[in-house]
Amino acid sequence: MRQKFEWQGDPVKTTFGYVAVREVLDKPLYWFNYEVLNKMETGDHCSVGGKAYIAAIEVSTSTGYKFYIANHFGIGVNKLSKGGWPNSAHFSFDTGLIKFLPDDKVQRGLNGQFDEEGYANRESKRRIWQKETYPFEFEQMESLRRGFEKKCKP
Repeated sequence: MRQKFEWQGDPVKTTFGYVAVREVLDKPLYWFNYEVLNKMETGDHCSVGGKAYIAAIEVSTSTGYKFYIANHFGIGVNKLSKGGWPNSAHFSFDTGLIKFLPDDKVQRGLNGQFDEEGYANRESKRRIWQKETYPFEFEQMESLRRGFEKKCKP
């Protein structure tokens, strides 16, 4: 049975595969730079030769618009199966994209389950790497984040 996926409530077509990306030099804190620059190999991504291959979903809307979201730890399937609304996190490939490589064998996100523990562990390691590798840029981002948090608290 094919799983129903939506983006902001509208049905979408999906193709699973990998996105090949390179480091985004002018955005050192960009989320996948960590994967590109740190030699890793897991079931949902690997890095080799200055590129990272990350499990992803090509999303096609009813208007024909296509975009790509990451599916490491099942984050993309989680987002789309919950309707694609802003209350579920996702990672986009809006820059650094080299190519999308369809692959029928790519795991569709742990049988539709989001591995929250694996995701949290990866995000923790990524933040530590960002802070150690780009301390100035990291502090700028943290300052911005603190400003948003102050404005959003009741």
